[in-house]
Order: sequence, then structure tokens, then C-alpha cells
Amino acid sequence: MGSGLTFAFGYRMDYGVPNQPWRDGPNGRRYGRAFNTIERPILVLERALRAEGQTLRLWLQHLVQDIHRVSAQIVTGYREQGNQERRDATVQFFLWDRLTYNHVCRVFGRHLDVIQNPIRVGQEDISPIAWVFPAESVLEDPEFVTRSSPVTIVSDTINSLMAAPIPHHYGVIDLANSLEPETRTLRNGEQWSFRVNRFYRDPLSDQIPSERGHEVWNRTSPFRDQDFQWHQEQIRNVVRRKLGAIAYVIEKLTRLLRDELGSWAPRVRDVFQSATRLRGVGDDGQILYQHCRLMAAAQRLEIDLLMAMPPHEREARFYSARVERILGGREREGGLEVLDLGGRVEDEAVLVFRLSERSREARLKEGEFTWSFVPEADLGWLQDLTVAQFKSRDDELVYRL
Repeated sequence: MGSGLTFAFGYRMDYGVPNQPWRDGPNGRRYGRAFNTIERPILVLERALRAEGQTLRLWLQHLVQDIHRVSAQIVTGYREQGNQERRDATVQFFLWDRLTYNHVCRVFGRHLDVIQNPIRVGQEDISPIAWVFPAESVLEDPEFVTRSSPVTIVSDTINSLMAAPIPHHYGVIDLANSLEPETRTLRNGEQWSFRVNRFYRDPLSDQIPSERGHEVWNRTSPFRDQDFQWHQEQIRNVVRRKLGAIAYVIEKLTRLLRDELGSWAPRVRDVFQSATRLRGVGDDGQILYQHCRLMAAAQRLEIDLLMAMPPHEREARFYSARVERILGGREREGGLEVLDLGGRVEDEAVLVFRLSERSREARLKEGEFTWSFVPEADLGWLQDLTVAQFKSRDDELVYRL
């Protein structure tokens, strides 16, 4: 997870190393794990583009080194528990909001020359991380545009699925403190919370106020009784607390959506390997090929986002239509006559539906063939199947279709 400003970068890495064999538990069969956390806040101490680039490069080096080291520990843990097939771990980057994500992409764009110069972790070049947070001048990797993207914007999910007793703005600190406070208790029975001094908070955003950055660069402190070094350490602590609050919210969301999460995080090697190039094709052709892949991935993502909506929301946005019943007998014949399809009455493949009143403005066009007719109660497991996967579940369908 990461949170970044022009005067502060930071990440928190939560991971679990298998330390107990495959077993049954309340959430299904899984390995027992030893969970650990790595936190690394880094300040940009000078108001200079060069200093920002150097700090960014240092931050990325530590980030990627930690990812590869943790991945190796996890794979070793699997092998010690008898699983010799696992050769890589998965990774997911969580950022709180679009503002942070867009800022990180801008910072990557400002220092693209630094990032694209080979940065080595052992024998591996990690410069492909530039494709994870693409600047405007970088063509996005099509694999990172789908719902299996390695980047998750947490606040998008929060704003769509959650309601909390917080006025005006769902800040990460306030939201974390409002979620299940009864579970945050110390050994003495007292409750704990995520606390950030008001001098380091903006009431209508989750960014540290820019004044604090100027104080870092000018080596001053907003507190008369504390020096600038104490102030810098406080900013590092604020970054740690915000990252901890993000991790806490993610953990609660994961528990809330456990039965609905259907995608897997990508493997580490898939995130850090360069895009596959076509053999015998020049640079212009490579760009056209990757652009076509990107457009196809964007179209798949648009469909996935629609399918992620609950049925009533899809209907309200006119992307889906609810069928009240299928007409038969004379009602079907009358419907076909009204539609000037009287000659198709004997064709059993022609179905006539009665749509819900709320679905009559659905975005249906004559001749479209990409629509599916699915029982609403079975959407959870049917809507993500391909035709081939659906047919494979019924031997009769294999021969009929």
C-alpha cells in the first residue's frame, strides 16, 4: 500500500508466510500463516526536482527489494509445507484515492528518465514498474487495465458500497475510526484509535497540508516548543498512521466482500516483467499492437464494471433489462403480430418477453447479439462464464449448441 506527496513517500507491506500445513478452517481450506508488516516513510528534504527524483528512485529500490525478498520468503514457506508447485507470490498495490494515484503517476512522469534507466535488484531490472503507475507519455500495459490490475483505488469501493456517520468527506482516518470500534481494544480493555494531530490533516481531503511540506524544506516547525527534526519525525509518523488506517479499512472491506471477490491478484513476476514484443515487427507496429491490446482491455474493463453493479443499479442505468415473464400461446402470437413478426410464430427459437416497466428505456438496439438472458438469482456464478465454460457444465449443451 502506498501514500505519496511531493514531500513524503511511503509504503506499508502486509504479508503472510505459510508456517502451518493445509487445513480446514472457518473460511475454507488454507495454510496457516505468520503475518508481518514492513513500513517505510521517506521525506523529500529539499524543494528541488532533483531531490524528488533521487528520493523516488530510493523509495522504488526499497519497495521492489522488499517485494522480491518477501516473495522469496513466501515461496520458501510453501515448499516447507510440502507445496512444491508454488513458484511465485501475488502482489496488490492499494492507494486510498484517485488524487494520490494521479499524483504518483505525475511524479513518475516527471522522473521517467530516472525510472526507465535500469534499476537492478540482483539480476532483475525493475524499471517496468513505470507501467504500473503510467504517466501521460507512457502507454499503459493492457494487463494492468483489467479487473485483475495490480492497483486498487480503495475510496472508489468505499464510496460505492459503504455508509458511515461522517459528514462531508470520508477521510481515511475518520473512516477507519468509525469501523467496528469495539474490535480495537487494548489488553487493559481500553479502546485505541488512529490519531493524527489537526496540524497534519486537511478536513476535506486526505493529503497532509502543503504548509507542512514547506516547513520540511525550510527546516522549521509549526510548534514553538519543538525543533524541525521532531517535526519531520512527526510527518513520518503521520504517514505510518495513514498507511495503517488504509490497511485496517482494507481488512474490513475484505471481510465484508469475502463472498463476492472473484479476482486474484497478479503474480510478482507478471508485474515486474516487460511487455511481450512481437517478433519481426518494428517499433511502429509494436505501438499499434499494444494500443489494440489496450483498447480491448479497456472494453473488457467497462463490461466488468457494469457486471459488478447490483442488478437494480444496472436496470436504473438502462444497461440491463428485467424480464417479468416469457410469453407463450396466444400472448406470444399476439406479441409477434404487433412486432410484424407473424411469420415467425412457428419458430420455437423466437422468444417474446414482457419487460419490467422500469426497463423499457434499456439501451437495446435491433440486431445486437451480445446480450445474455440469465436468471437473476444465478448472476453471481453465471455472469463471468464464457460460452465454452457454460457448455462444459452440461454434456447435453455440448452437442446441442
